[in-house]
Amino acid sequence: MIHYLIFDFSGVLATIGIPEKLVSGARDLLKPLALHYQLFMASAISTDVLRMSAERYKIASYFTEILGGPENKIRVVADLLERYALPPAEGVLIGDGIIDLEAAQRNGLKFLAVANDAYTKGWFMARGAVTCLHSVKELPQALERLAYENP
Repeated sequence: MIHYLIFDFSGVLATIGIPEKLVSGARDLLKPLALHYQLFMASAISTDVLRMSAERYKIASYFTEILGGPENKIRVVADLLERYALPPAEGVLIGDGIIDLEAAQRNGLKFLAVANDAYTKGWFMARGAVTCLHSVKELPQALERLAYENP
């Protein structure tokens, strides 16, 4: 059973590039998810910048913790798991790149990929993603399928 979700920020909840924008529908998606799951944000962006972005987009309140750092994302995710005593089997990391995939796998989390120009659905699936989304808006349905397949 899934109890918590760890989101990457850039490429999942926000667009990559300048100017950065919140992905359409992301705020509306997070509100109901926060009622059913404990939400975290983990990114390679510094924690201060990440928190400022989350506050600017009015999504910070949905997250139990927002943690970033220019160091290894594997370590950032491991720190979250340790700090909150989160069992890896109960979590999902949602990301859009190889670093996210590696952070999920090295920490024993399920990985839900968000496809993009650099990493396709086939690429992610061949490397162990449990599913691949075209948009984060597809997340509720993917989580329902995952819950059904892993009661």
